[in-house]
Amino acid sequence: MKYFAFSILASAAALPAFAQETREMEAHIHGVSTLEFAVEGQIAEAMLKAPGMDLVGFEYDAKTDEDKAAVAAALTQLQDPAAVMVLPTEADCEAIEIEAHLAGEHESHDDHDGHNDDDHADHDDEHADHEEGSVHNEFLAHYHFSCAQPEALTQMTFSFFDTFTHAKEIEVTFVTDAGAGTAEATLDEPVVSLK
Repeated sequence: MKYFAFSILASAAALPAFAQETREMEAHIHGVSTLEFAVEGQIAEAMLKAPGMDLVGFEYDAKTDEDKAAVAAALTQLQDPAAVMVLPTEADCEAIEIEAHLAGEHESHDDHDGHNDDDHADHDDEHADHEEGSVHNEFLAHYHFSCAQPEALTQMTFSFFDTFTHAKEIEVTFVTDAGAGTAEATLDEPVVSLK
């Protein structure tokens, strides 16, 4: 399925340029996850990015059986949208597609076309950094919903904090028929207005 709603989200929820630059510079903050939510017609999409520390208490590559079990459990929990967010029952939304996986901040570069020798030296330095334990894994989840009454999508409640006790905050960016903007959800304030 194409991610059409997120192109709308990018254009409609215009944030100040300095806020975007700050987010890029601080793209990975412990205790802070991000969720983008967009509605087009009867389709709603949510994209969650959460640092590994927030979901499993660590960000390094899982090596022990205990760490691997924690990652597997978190991925299983992310497969249940209700473990992350609760949409208004009046909207009558049904999850039609769910994707969840773990990704490192450093992706492998198998295609070396267009790289010069300096690029390869930088790439080798990056691998050395990762071998020293600087890898920051994050969980990614993408939810697609079909909503019979999308106009009722005026708020979202985050069950995320009950599911993942290390999490402290979710920065939310949204576009719905009721409005566009940003909001912040926390354990103490888990309900976000989508107007």
